[in-house]
Amino acid sequence: MLSELWKAYDEPSLVFLTEKNNEQDLVDCMSHYQFGLEILKRVPGIYDLSQSYEADVIWIQSNVDIAPLLLAIEN
Repeated sequence: MLSELWKAYDEPSLVFLTEKNNEQDLVDCMSHYQFGLEILKRVPGIYDLSQSYEADVIWIQSNVDIAPLLLAIEN
C-alpha cells in the first residue's frame, strides 16, 4: 500500500521522528511552513526521505546524525 501511495504523488515524502513527543511540533510547523530547512531547524529529531523530479533518487534530510540510518539501510 505504501508503494502505491508513493507513486501517486509528484514529490512524495516520508517523515520519521526520533521522539514521539515532537509529533505535535511537527504538525504545527507543517501547517505554517513548507517542509524544508525551516522545519529541520524548529523540530528536533527528524529524518525526511523524499523524491523530487528524479524518479530513481531518494533524498534524505535530517537534523540528527544519519550514519546509523545509512548503516541500517546497507545491512
